[in-house]
This record gives sequence, structure tokens and C-alpha cells, in this order.
Amino acid sequence: APVGIPLAEQIDSLVRGTYNLFTAAAEAGIGRAVLVSSLEVMAGYDDAFQVSEDWQPRPRADSAAVAEYLAECVAREFARQRKLEVAVLRIGKVVQAESVAGQAFDPRWVDRRDVVQAVSLALAAERISAPRGTEGWAVFHILSDSPRARFPVNKAQTGLGYQPHYRW
Repeated sequence: APVGIPLAEQIDSLVRGTYNLFTAAAEAGIGRAVLVSSLEVMAGYDDAFQVSEDWQPRPRADSAAVAEYLAECVAREFARQRKLEVAVLRIGKVVQAESVAGQAFDPRWVDRRDVVQAVSLALAAERISAPRGTEGWAVFHILSDSPRARFPVNKAQTGLGYQPHYRW
């Protein structure tokens, strides 16, 4: 999130921008949208938990993740109304694998090249759907497939064909 911008303005900008963009896409006959969000929307859970996409978001109330979560809610409504198929990609902490070599492991790491792969797969997927819930709507965690990760990526692997190349 931009530094120095009040949280209320961040929320208004992201929520209004998502609504306006998705409205224009639906009116133009676009069939699918990919919303890039952040795993920070799940930050309210204790680090000891392994948190899947099926868990309810718990952004910290004083963080920009609240804006990201509300943008996800707007996107979900477009899917519920069958105006767009929506894939939400909750991205971890984007790094370049070579630049973090030798550093202490961060369970949120994802290489930028794997993020590009995930976005491409979400755009090209034949159909977006969660195993249960809203048809045309799915949320995927995008990060490394490390055995030490606290956010599993198996849903992205099975639903999108996501295969992270960079592991720690």
C-alpha cells in the first residue's frame, strides 16, 4: 500500500477501483477477471496454524489488508451475480529466489516468476470454480510449495495447474 495515504483513502480507492473496473469489464463482455490480493488478509491467524483458502479472512483492522479484503468482497459479488468469473490470487511476499538465498526462511515467500505463472494460469483456465461455494469464484494462495509454508498451495495446484518452481 502507498506510504502516507490514510487507511480510509486506501480502502475507498481500492474498493471503488475494483468495482469500476469489474463493472466496465462486465459491460464489455469480458468473461473473467483475476484479482491480485495479498496473503496479509489472513494475517489475523496465529503463526502456528496452516491456513487454507477455505478459512475466513482476518485482516488486521489497522492495515491496508482491510482494503484488499473488501476488494475481494466486491469481486465475489460480481461472481455471485454471474457478471464475471473471478479468480482471486492471494500472493505471498514477492521476492526473487536468488536475492534471498542464505536468508532465514519466510513462509510467505513466493518468487516473482511463480506469481507471473499463477496469473497466466488463472487467465487461461477453462473454468474458475471453488469445490464448494460460489460457482465462477475461487480463491488461491500463491507462494512457494515449501514443506515449511503455513499457507498450502494445493488448491492452486489442482485448480489452476500451478507448479511453483522456487522452493525454500
